[in-house]
Amino acid sequence: MLAKDFNYDRYHKVFDPMQENLRKFVRGDWKGPLFMQDACGKVYAELANHKETSLEAQLDLLTEKMDLHGDYLVSYLEPWCGVGVYANAFGAKLRYYNHSAVQTLPVYASVEEVENVPLPKLGECELMQAVADYIRYFREQTHDQIPIVLTDTQSPNDTASLILDPVELFMAAVDDMESIDDFMMKVTKTIGDFTELQMELIGEKNLARPGHTFPSDITLPGISLSDDNLAVLSPKCWVDSARKYNDILARRFGGIALHSCGVFTNSIPDLVRSDGMWMVNYKISDFEPNDAAALANAFAGTGTIQLVTIFPGEDLTRLLPLIRDDLRVIFVVGATGEVAERNDQYDRIVDFFRSAAK
Repeated sequence: MLAKDFNYDRYHKVFDPMQENLRKFVRGDWKGPLFMQDACGKVYAELANHKETSLEAQLDLLTEKMDLHGDYLVSYLEPWCGVGVYANAFGAKLRYYNHSAVQTLPVYASVEEVENVPLPKLGECELMQAVADYIRYFREQTHDQIPIVLTDTQSPNDTASLILDPVELFMAAVDDMESIDDFMMKVTKTIGDFTELQMELIGEKNLARPGHTFPSDITLPGISLSDDNLAVLSPKCWVDSARKYNDILARRFGGIALHSCGVFTNSIPDLVRSDGMWMVNYKISDFEPNDAAALANAFAGTGTIQLVTIFPGEDLTRLLPLIRDDLRVIFVVGATGEVAERNDQYDRIVDFFRSAAK
């Protein structure tokens, strides 16, 4: 859908009340869990490789979402150009395919090669330029009628594993963190500097935070970080080579919302002690069976919002430990099928939890 054909009046009629629901939840004025549906369509695939097709796909998705049920639904635009934006800044070459978003491969094979790696020049690589172009184009085409978030920000450790051979990175995290600290600091600074540049391009009145797939709003703080290596590294290695640098970004931007795929049960105690982490996203599913009871006990009373992705047709009783008064939970329902089917799946799940909470 072209921006000129998008129904902005209906967009505001549908999504503005949902944004108020989110604000109430964040303020603590919402009773019980908040429920939303997950729907991303093809916005994170090959259509994301061009600003024109990316915007059209995102507007198509927003139009589809207007018929979905939910206390809240993601309603912003994202200048998404793949996960390798910062890897590209450090010299990682780009690989374009017809079936996926742009990919990168590590550019360095050993720790020695990154010990004196130069700090990239801000905004000069192809993907940084693309992100900036997407932001300008989205604003121009929609006339600032739809909020925009930052591009998908991979954590410093995730980013480093896209630049340096991940085996080398992980081995250094085990026994030689000093050898990669300068490299990690440069990665962290590059992420922070380009984040600030994006914020300036988007504009304070149009910037929704924290960002990428998280419930976001112009009134909220921080930035989102995708930290999938949390599920790969040992707890100590994650603290030494990941959390330290996440904390730097949290302090710089007023908090972080952290996402991780995979199972990270062993690192839950260290995750809770992250600096400024006010929202955390994970799945509890057949394929990613994170421990709901362990997560509930660890985060109870902390105020950290749990953004929990769940799926219809799976055992919902294992999620019941999350239903407690001292825990703040947003359930993301990963429904599938046509709109009517997804709404039916969503409604059944919401009924289950609301009945359980009585």
